[in-house]
Amino acid sequence: MDKRTLRELRRLLGLTQKELADRAGCVQSEISKIEKGRIPKFDLAQRIARALEVEAEYIKWN
Repeated sequence: MDKRTLRELRRLLGLTQKELADRAGCVQSEISKIEKGRIPKFDLAQRIARALEVEAEYIKWN
């Protein structure tokens, strides 16, 4: 299975950055920064992956 970017996965689920942030327990600006190339800390990466219902290894973080 090919890796997908965070933005692609979020859009496939029909989520806004704010909705994903709420599910992952962070703020919308953090999701925006990650989508622009920032690598998240491990715990946040895990929470985002759970919110997207995928394994963290499936997400292309940069």
